[in-house]
Amino acid sequence: MMNLKSAGGIVYAGAYNSLVLHGPHRLESHVSFGKLSTDSLLRTKDCHGEVLACSSGRVICTGNLHVRHLSGYGSIMVHGDIECESLDFTGDIAVKGNIRTHSLKVSGMVSKPRCIDATSIDITGHIVACSVHTEQLTLSTLQSTLLHRHGMPHYAKRSVIDTVVAAQVNVHQLRCRSMDADSITLADECLIEYVRYRDRLTSDISSAVIMRNHGTSPPHQGR
Repeated sequence: MMNLKSAGGIVYAGAYNSLVLHGPHRLESHVSFGKLSTDSLLRTKDCHGEVLACSSGRVICTGNLHVRHLSGYGSIMVHGDIECESLDFTGDIAVKGNIRTHSLKVSGMVSKPRCIDATSIDITGHIVACSVHTEQLTLSTLQSTLLHRHGMPHYAKRSVIDTVVAAQVNVHQLRCRSMDADSITLADECLIEYVRYRDRLTSDISSAVIMRNHGTSPPHQGR
């Protein structure tokens, strides 16, 4: 397989061991890679490889993004699905399709995937999603005066997830229509319309549950 370092332009079809891309690039169809590193704008129809690492990069994928590991910081926009084993990212992730991964850890914002299907989800910041299926969901707020100073107040907004199905849930500042889990902890102005739990439901004074059901059905068995 080939190695390529480039300061800008087109990456032509082929199998690459290493792609180090400085400056704006476009990937042709049928590009695969062992590791791709980018620090600028990267446009692609579909993205297939082992490791995608961003350093202040901006990735725009009009199809599906399928890698083993996705990491770094910057922004990612995917019109299709994201599929990976691990996703560890700081910045903005916008997805029109689904996110399927084993481990998802984001500091920043995840916007509008149809479904996130993961074993563990740990988000510090803001998320808007239709549904989440996971064993472990942890959602905490990202608070800093720098967010407003740099015009990024949306990072501190209340998160919105329509449906959550999980085993363990620990969330802050979340609005949710339906939540089904074994153990649930709510804090910092959560508003949940319907909760079904099997083991424990803990809520601080600022949070509210409109309807609750202490169910006895078997625990969440996976995704």
